[in-house]
Amino acid sequence: MVKTTATDYQELDQIWQLMNQKLSLIKALRPLNYQAEKEKFFASNMQYNPQFVYQPVSELVPQIRRQLQQVDLPETKIGQLYRAKVEESLLFLRLLESIGHDHQFVELNQQLFGLPQAEYLPQARQIINKLADLEDETVRLNAQQIKQVMHRALDKFGLPGKVKVVSRADRLNRISITKVSQTLLIGSQANRSQAKLKGLIAHELLTHLVRSTRGRQQKYGIFAYGTAGYFRDEEGLATLMGCLQYPQGLLISARSYLLLDLARRASFVELFSLARQFYPETELAWHYCMRFKRGMSDTSLPGSFLKNQYFGWLINTVQQLSDHPEWLQTAFNGKACLSELAEFTQPSDIPWLSSFISSEKIN
Repeated sequence: MVKTTATDYQELDQIWQLMNQKLSLIKALRPLNYQAEKEKFFASNMQYNPQFVYQPVSELVPQIRRQLQQVDLPETKIGQLYRAKVEESLLFLRLLESIGHDHQFVELNQQLFGLPQAEYLPQARQIINKLADLEDETVRLNAQQIKQVMHRALDKFGLPGKVKVVSRADRLNRISITKVSQTLLIGSQANRSQAKLKGLIAHELLTHLVRSTRGRQQKYGIFAYGTAGYFRDEEGLATLMGCLQYPQGLLISARSYLLLDLARRASFVELFSLARQFYPETELAWHYCMRFKRGMSDTSLPGSFLKNQYFGWLINTVQQLSDHPEWLQTAFNGKACLSELAEFTQPSDIPWLSSFISSEKIN
């Protein structure tokens, strides 16, 4: 076996940086005929299952696949982390190619993200029943006001990054942070309550941005881009951080878990019927159905985009931190699974952390 040097690892890091920059799964999942099919759906009195068409696969996919397949890694612990990431990356490329090819898309989704856990569904229903009457604040901040709040948060916690209001059609009301440029993108039509913004700051800035920033400080670049399956613990931790500041977030994630579980077995029309029970506003119900049925060409078929399992990943994260409270000292050190960060990184002190999360709050 060829000995892998630090340079080989750096080449892999560069491949993953290119993938993050050029191969956006979210963009690939947005149908080219989104607006036309949305209009057909509502014109049918919400009885039409949209038939979506997607953009061709990027020409970079076969090039990156060849590069990944040529890598030879050693049987060391860090080598095993990189090997698992290479295998996951190859699966990710196959998933990109499967978008719009329903049978393959469903199968590869399950391989990459797994299925919702049946044992978590009763807990989701209990939370929905318990928190159903929990209401958000009526006063909302617009995109420019949100931008100001986020700038102040970056300054307060001494974090890098930029904040930008964007008008792209695919994120008019979205707020999320980019992996590569560490830019918080705020849709031009975004509006949030002050309470929800507290949860958003804890979720996006104090979890995703902090883990990305601290991951770049580690010896190996994989901790900046994410180890294989890191997203489960990362999204679980981010959801936990957000819910501790904004309890309504727990209700939203529980509802989404039930909708996701139904989406993999139901048509778009059937899913919309349940979504309306949670979200009477038709636009909001459409939004959630699209989150789970995107990637499918014929949405009358069972099948779903399975990444949004935040509720299940939240429960799993809480269980891990309850069993290993010492892992909280390394949980924000990079984009990796909690157990990997405990093994490969040193405990660190984050001055503001205890005011947001602690073993007592988790329990």
